Amino acid sequence: MICKNCGTDNSDNAKFCAYCASPLTTSSEPKKPQNRNKKNNNNKIIGIVLAFLSLVLIIVGGYLVLNGKIFKNEISVDAVTLDGDYEMDGDRYVLSTNENVIVIPNVKSSDSSYELKYEIEDTTAANIKQLGDKCTVIGLKETDANLNIYSGDKILKVVKLSFKDKNLDELSKNDEEKTKQEEKVKTQVEQDLVTCKYCGKKVNRSYTDKYNGCCSEYCLTMYEGNQYEQWEKQQDEHYFHEHCRNCGECLEDDTYGDLCESCYLKACEDRTRAKESREN
Repeated sequence: MICKNCGTDNSDNAKFCAYCASPLTTSSEPKKPQNRNKKNNNNKIIGIVLAFLSLVLIIVGGYLVLNGKIFKNEISVDAVTLDGDYEMDGDRYVLSTNENVIVIPNVKSSDSSYELKYEIEDTTAANIKQLGDKCTVIGLKETDANLNIYSGDKILKVVKLSFKDKNLDELSKNDEEKTKQEEKVKTQVEQDLVTCKYCGKKVNRSYTDKYNGCCSEYCLTMYEGNQYEQWEKQQDEHYFHEHCRNCGECLEDDTYGDLCESCYLKACEDRTRAKESREN
C-alpha cells in the first residue's frame, strides 16, 4: 500500500506508514514520491550563491576600508614644538642661521599608519631633513619662509619661520654699545676741556688749574719778557692769596667776603631775578 503522505510502499495489511507513521487508507490516491535529491541540489546551489556573494562583499568592503571610503582616517596637526634656540615674533618662529632646530608636530589621528611630509616653500632659505614624523631645519640666509606639513596631498599645518644671522646681530649690538661708550667718553672729555689763555689750545681743566689758566709750563716758557715774568708773579701770589669759593680766582681783598667781584655780582643778579620771579 502506497502512503499518501510520503509515497513509501508499505505492505497491504499495514495500517500506518513504516516511514512516516501516517495512517494508511485505500480510498485516496497515493501521492507521488518526493525527489529528495532535487531538494538537496537546490540547497547546494543556494549555499554556493550565498558564499560567492559574501566573498564579493568582503573584497569590496576591504577595498573601501583601505581607501578610506567607509572608515575614513582623520588626521590633523594642531600645533608644533621646536627643540632648539628660537624666539617668537607674533606667530612666527625666529631661528638663527646655521643652527639645527627640530620640528615636532602634535599629531591627532584615528589610524597610526599615517605618514607626514615636510616641504619649505623657499628652498634657498633652509635645508630640511625628515626624521620619521619629525624634521630638522637649518637656515641658510636671513629671510622669512613657510614650512608646510603634509599628509598625502593635504596641508595639515603651515609653520611660519624667520631666519636671522645671530653673529651679525651680536656684532651690531657690540658696535652700537661701543659707539655709545665712545660718545659718552667724548662728551665727558669735552666738558672738561678749557682754552689756554696764552696759546688758545683746548686742554683738560686740570692743566689750567695747575698753571693758572695756561695749558702747560712749557707753553709759558715760550713767552718772553713781561708775559712770563707776570705769570711767575701771579703763580707765586696764587699760593698766598685767598681764593674765590666759586671760581677759584685769587682774592685781592675781602670786600665781597669769600667771593671775587664777578662771582659776587653774578650771585646778586641771580638773587634779584629769583626774587622778582617769586613776586610775579
